[in-house]
Amino acid sequence: MKHTKYGYKIQQITEGPGYTWLCLPGGPGLGSEYLSNFCSSLQLPGTIFLLDFPQDGTNSQGTLDIQHWQDGLIDLLKSFPQPVLVTHSFSGMFALNLPELEHHLAGLVLMNTTTENSFFQHVSAMQQQHHLPDLVPAASEYHLAPSDLTYKEFWNTYKYYCFTADELAEGEKIMPLFAFNNTAYHYAIEHFYPDFYCKWFPETIPTMTIASENDFICPPQIFRNNKKFQGKNSTHKIITKAGHCPWLMFFDAVQHCFDDFVVQLNSATTNTETYLLGE
Repeated sequence: MKHTKYGYKIQQITEGPGYTWLCLPGGPGLGSEYLSNFCSSLQLPGTIFLLDFPQDGTNSQGTLDIQHWQDGLIDLLKSFPQPVLVTHSFSGMFALNLPELEHHLAGLVLMNTTTENSFFQHVSAMQQQHHLPDLVPAASEYHLAPSDLTYKEFWNTYKYYCFTADELAEGEKIMPLFAFNNTAYHYAIEHFYPDFYCKWFPETIPTMTIASENDFICPPQIFRNNKKFQGKNSTHKIITKAGHCPWLMFFDAVQHCFDDFVVQLNSATTNTETYLLGE
C-alpha cells in the first residue's frame, strides 16, 4: 500500500507482464474495498492496481477537490507503462469529465456509468417499472442532516436500486466494505454531480463500456444510443439480468467482456507498432 504525491492510494492486486490496469471505485464515499475481490478474480495480462481518490473512502491522504483529483490522476498515469483505466459508476463519470485522459491511456473501461446527469429521471422510471421502494424519504432524511450515519442509513433503501432482487443477498455481503465517507460523497453532490456532462468522446484509444440490463442507477443503453461513441475504437457490452454491480452474479460474463477487450487492446497496439515502423 502506498500513496502518490497527490494522495491517491495505490494497492497492487496482481503482478505480471503487459498492461497496467488501474481500477477506480464508484461513490465517492464508498472507497475501493468493495472492488477488491472483483479485481483479484479478474484474469488479465499485466498488473492490476486498485486506487482510492484522495480523501475518499478510508484514504486520509491528499485534498478533497475535483481539480486536485484530476491533476493527480494525470500525474499518476504518467508513471505507469501502458495504463488502462477501469472505472465503475462515479469514476466513469469522472473520467468522461477529463478530456486530457486520452493522451495518457492505452485503453479505457467504463462500467455501469453514464454520459449525463440522468440519475433522477432514470431512478424514478425504474422505481415505477420495478416496484422499488420510494427513494425520496431516505434521500430527504439524508439531506436534512448529512453525516456518515445518515449516508449509511440511506443505503438501507438505495441498495434496492444498486442490486436486483436476485443479487441483493450478494450485494449485502459487500456493503460492510463500504466506507460511508459522507464528506467525500456530499462534496460530489455539491461540486460535481450538478454540472456533470461528458466532455470528451474517445476517438483513438480502445474503449469498452459495460452496462447491465437491470441497472436501476445508470441507463444501460446510454452509450449505444450516443452517436459519438460509435467509433471503431469503442465496443459496448450489456450484461443480461445484471444490476449496477454485474460481477456479483455474472462474473464470467464480465470476464468474457474483458477477454474481448484484451484482443482489442492487442490489435490496437500491433497496429500502432506497424504504423510507427512504416514511418
